[in-house]
Amino acid sequence: MSSLTSVLSFREARGQLGHALDTYRHGANPEILVFGSHRKAEAAVVPYALVDRLLSRVDDEEIAAIVRERRAMASEPLSTVAARFGIDLDAV
Repeated sequence: MSSLTSVLSFREARGQLGHALDTYRHGANPEILVFGSHRKAEAAVVPYALVDRLLSRVDDEEIAAIVRERRAMASEPLSTVAARFGIDLDAV
């Protein structure tokens, strides 16, 4: 995957869309198609395979954060965890 080197106008992007889809289908070094008004990056067309990998990575990171949080909680005293949930252990 190459770096983002140019921002196309909407008209240019529309003209490049068919070519971009062909490269996505055939895996021939697909490029991200970046476009916007006045050549200011506002949107991008990317291969779905890349989106799928990114979303999978985001899921992995979210799960890892939950695991870290739960491991940290496991090392806390029960009274601290109970207090976080509004439970008075003396009343139980």
